[in-house]
This record gives sequence, C-alpha cells and structure tokens, in this order.
Amino acid sequence: MPWAVAGAALLWSACESPLGETTGSYDGSDGLADGWNTNPNESPTGTTLLPTAPNVSVRDGIVTSPAGYAVVDEICGAFAIQEEEPDRGRVFATPMFRAFAVRGDRAWAVDGSRLFEFSLTDPTSPRLVAIPDGATGTPIALAVSDDALWVATVDGLIRHAFAVDGSLETGATIPLTGDGPVLDVAAAGDSVVLARGSAGLTRLSPDGDGWTQVDSPGIGLANALSVAGDVVAVAACLEVRIHALDDALTLVQRIPIPYGQAKSVALDGDRLYVGVGLAMLAIRIGEAPALIGHYADPVAGFYVNDLLHRDGVVYIAAGDESVRAVRIDASTIAPGIPITWDEPDPEVDSPIALPTPILAVQDYVVPRDPLALTLEGNLLYALGNFRYRGRRTIEVFDVAQPGYLEPVGQWEEPVRVGSTDALGDGTLISGETGAWLVTGDAAMAVEPSTREPIAASTARGAVGVLASRRGGLLLLGDSDPVPSPFGNANIAAGALAMDDERLYAASIDEDAILVARRDPPGLLGALSLEDSFFGEAALAVAGDRLLAYDRITGLLTTFLVTNEPLPLRVGLTWIGPCEAYDYASTFDGSRAARAQFAVLGDRAFLSCPRPEGVGDASLPRLYELDPEIPAIVRTLGMPEGALTHLAVSESALAALYWSPGRLESTLVVRPIDDASSDALTTTFVGHGAGIAAFGDGWVVGDAFWGTLRRYGADVKAISSRELAP
Repeated sequence: MPWAVAGAALLWSACESPLGETTGSYDGSDGLADGWNTNPNESPTGTTLLPTAPNVSVRDGIVTSPAGYAVVDEICGAFAIQEEEPDRGRVFATPMFRAFAVRGDRAWAVDGSRLFEFSLTDPTSPRLVAIPDGATGTPIALAVSDDALWVATVDGLIRHAFAVDGSLETGATIPLTGDGPVLDVAAAGDSVVLARGSAGLTRLSPDGDGWTQVDSPGIGLANALSVAGDVVAVAACLEVRIHALDDALTLVQRIPIPYGQAKSVALDGDRLYVGVGLAMLAIRIGEAPALIGHYADPVAGFYVNDLLHRDGVVYIAAGDESVRAVRIDASTIAPGIPITWDEPDPEVDSPIALPTPILAVQDYVVPRDPLALTLEGNLLYALGNFRYRGRRTIEVFDVAQPGYLEPVGQWEEPVRVGSTDALGDGTLISGETGAWLVTGDAAMAVEPSTREPIAASTARGAVGVLASRRGGLLLLGDSDPVPSPFGNANIAAGALAMDDERLYAASIDEDAILVARRDPPGLLGALSLEDSFFGEAALAVAGDRLLAYDRITGLLTTFLVTNEPLPLRVGLTWIGPCEAYDYASTFDGSRAARAQFAVLGDRAFLSCPRPEGVGDASLPRLYELDPEIPAIVRTLGMPEGALTHLAVSESALAALYWSPGRLESTLVVRPIDDASSDALTTTFVGHGAGIAAFGDGWVVGDAFWGTLRRYGADVKAISSRELAP
C-alpha cells in the first residue's frame, strides 16, 4: 500500500513518494504539480505570473520555467529568472508582510515595498505608529541585533541604529561586494549573516567604522537562514548546508534534500526542519544524517511558506489559510533513512523504509494567507496577506502550552474610506468603519442603519446616499437618515446613482437595476435585460439619461428618464471589457481598478482601467461618451497604472491611481478639453479611495490612514485631516 495516514500526517512507504524525487537537475516542480498551482481560480501565496521559457539546470546559474504562477519567495525557480533584469525585486512588491522583528515594546514589518513600525505596548494587539523613511528598494527580511535593525532589500542591506529611546535612526546602506540578491538576514552576535541567492552566504562583522565581508567559498545557493549557536543552516534548494560562524564561514556539512526544494529551514541542536514546498521534512544531522519523518497533507495540499521550531513543536505558516502546530514525539523516532550523496551527479538514494514518528497537529484556519512567522516569548506572530483583497495582516497566537495555538489578537490593514463624493459645499466620506459629512472645519459622523461596511455612495447637490451590502440609509440634506428603499438588496460596490427624483442601485442578487423614489422613499421597480448583466453595473445619470455599463459583457445601455416610474431603454453599444483581470490581479488587490463614470451636466466620462484588446492593456483609457446615441466621442490616453477612481470639475478631469504592492497612490489631473496641456501629478504614501471636486481643487479619501486629503488645482497638498481612529 503506497499511502499510510496517521491523523493529519502523511507517511510515505518504500514504493512511492507523495512529493516525488528531486535530483540534481531542477525540473521546475517546486513541490507543485508541473511547477504550478493546479487550481486556475487560485494563486498560491506570494506569486507572480512568469513568461514562457525552457527549463534549465539549476547548476547553470539560472532557472526558468513554463508560464504560470510561481512562488517568488525563493531562488529555486521564480526568483532566478529575474536576476538579469534592472528591477529584479519587483515581484516581491505585493501587499503582504514578509518578515517581523521585535525589540521590547516595538516591532517592525516589511512587505517588499516599505518598512512599518508597530507599538507592542499591548503585545497581543500591534498598533501601527509609523512608516519610517529610508527602507528603499525592496525590503523583504529583517533581523534585530543589540544595537540595530537590519533590513534586507533584495538589492542591498540597510542598517537602522537604535536611538537611546529605542526609536530608529536614519538607515544607512551597507556596501556589499558581489551581485547576489539579499534574500534573508540573521543576527549572530555582533555580526550578521546574509543569504544572497546565487552568490551564496555572506557574513558581515564590525571593523572599526566599517564592516568586514566574508563570503562562503563559492559553494551553492543561499535562500533562507537559521542561526543556532555558532553555526548557521542554509536552505539551498537541492540541499541544506551547515556553516560554522567563523572568519571563513567554514562548510561543516552538506545535506541533500530527498523531496521537493529546500526553501525555509529551522535548526535546533541536531534536528533540522525544512520546508520543501508541500511538506515539512524532519532530519537528524551529524555524521550520519537521516530522514526521520515529515508532515504533509494530501487533501489540503498546503504550501510551507515558513516554519519555526521550539520545545518539540514545529510551527508552520501554510499557504492554505492556516497556521499549524506540529508536535513531534521524539521518543518514537527510529534511526530513520540515511541520506547520502551519489557523486558525481547528486542523487538521493531511494528510501527503503521510513519509521513512523507520531506527528500530532493543531491548526488554526484564518481567512488570510500566513507567509512568515516570528516567536517572541510565548507569542507567535503570523504575518501575511488577506487573500484576494490585498491587505497586510498580523495574527497573534499564545503558544505558552507547546503545540497549542490560542488566537489572542490581530492587526489587519484598514480600509477606513471606501468612497468620496462632493455633497453641496462639503464632502461625503464612507468606509468600513463608518461615514462622515465634512463641511468646513466640522466632520459629522453618520451612523448607518446596518453594522455592515458601506459598499457604495453617491451624491447630487445637497443630497447624499449611502448603502451597505445588505440595506443602508438615505441622507436627505441635513435631515435625519431614513432607511434605504432597497431593503436588504445586495448592492455592488460603487453601483449607485440618482437624479432629482429617483435613486438607482445595481442589485447583485436580482441581477438588475433597482429604481426607487427619493421622496417619500419607496421602491418603484427593477430594470432587467436578457442581454445584459446589471448585478454589478457601473451607473450614472447624465442629463435625462441613465447610463449602465455592464462590466461582464462590455455593453453600455442608456435609459431615457421620463415621468413614468421606470426609465425606458433607448440605446445600446459595445464599449468592450474594461476589467481584464488575471488571477494575480485579484490576489494582490489591484482589482480595485474598476470601470466607473464621472458626469458633468450632460457630459459623461467612463474610465476603462484595463481595456482588453485595445492597444496596450496596461494603459488605462478614458472615454468621453455621448449619452444620447450612445457612443464614444473621444478617447483620452492616461498614464500607466491601476486607475481606481475618477472625478470631473468644470475645467479638469482627475484620476486616482492605487499601487497596493507599494502602498502608494497617485493623483493625476488633466484639463478636460485642452489635450495639449500636460497632466499634473502628485504621489503619497497611503491608499487613495475616492476623489471629488471641491472648490477649485480636489479632496481625496485615504483608506489606510483614515484621513481626508485636500489638494489645490495645481495638485499641491493643502491639508490633511483625520476622520477615523
């Protein structure tokens, strides 16, 4: 029988391996079937879409693979293909925390784009306090020594000395020789050790006012590190190496990996725990290294993103939205299977028998992907990303009882602002944490009639409307809020519009446009067509026309608004798909770039952030429409990027761009009719979520900081005010 299952642990027999053998020639497997995720609707944690290229042996110094989603957190496959590119670290810039370091009541995290500082006054509830300057490049790994925070930035190393009060001083770049990337960093006494990909292992030691660099003697790769006492274990794809932390980084031992690829490693005494893709291997090192057990799950097929070991427990950050605690009963472990090299072409001897260690597991499933782990005292911090929503997260577990995970806290990237609308002489702001009417120096909080986050808003003159996914409220000037006439309709994000008498909302459940009377509030009926999908349509009112852009078919439908209860369909034209996303776009949060309208009187504009089959799909388009025909009057080219929000004033069009991977937003303003004038731009650290014309300038809601930013016509910042705690 090839399979034997004990609890959640899979043990392989002599005749078959659940992971498949990997020899000295890399076959692109990475522990995944054919090298890629087999579920086309789901990309594994930390992925990028690679181009088509032939397989090449790992010993040739470059590894390429067929097109598909590849894990970028190692050099065994996906990263090596980037080494000759100027911006080889760009694949790491996704909105997910990759490392966490703690010192006293402060902690720091990196996400491939920036350095984040947290307060741990309450260790179970991290509180973001700053995004320090100086972490340039692509920060992906952290280490804390006695006097400094070390930041690995793929293309370099930055040292932030600690001030007397524990805060960070300005970072200083440490010059390195050699071309290898910096993928991991670990403190070792007064030195630091670096995993530098194809360049191997590096140690930096203080030397007066400078640093002495020692490199490993040209032996293999270095992907991830684990320091234990006076030695360091190096995960290096086909092997794990043990080096002494001496002046020469002496190679102590090379241990071939029998299955998968070594991408994460934890060393504890004579035990080595290795993440190899779809499994964790337990190896006893020494004169006769032996494979003594493993943990895998043939059903879930989780990916080992990171692992740590303490007190006989291996903690795993798994790519199936879980954190796992694997308790190993060492008393049951037999001698195991010897692991040897078969020179000259390294190939692991076929296993004859595998003892049956007891591997008891407790897992904690969370709606997010943990990517990295940090242990501090009795607290385990799991870092990662909220799957498909592009949000950085930290989960906190109490592990005082070895092998048990007790969730005690979390931090999740906030989305405090969801939309921004001009409302009379003020601004209507809405988001997951509430809504506000901002006029002059006053910001009045508005309590919705539902506890659910607000999904959509719109405003016309002095009237504003808010709606949640299930219900909502209607604001009539300064009057008290009244219940939504749409009842419990599931309203799509951004799918609201109104004229002087009616309110329109796209209902996901009914796949229709609901029409309601504004005063007194009351449902009038629904607009539904066999050839259109209105469940998540973008809506706008221009003059006496209701415009509905069908995101699925790319059709634009126009309705004539009359005295009848429901508008009459009068026009239909094909605009084309404007949201040509791949699965990576869904995963990393850039799907926020959605088609939407901006209206000025009877002039209508439609943003097409990702046009399909229209020139370069990476360049957004902006269409001016004739609502009466309907037809595209002209096409305006826009800068490259994820165009997420659109607004118009009497003289200009404003577009808001959002880069979730870099936590960066850009405001672009161009004249509405003067094509010869250059666009004005400004960029800020934050999540721009909604824009509206205000006076002769613009206001922008910042979802990350919970602030309202005001800009002049020249896009120079005027003010910023906090809306939400």
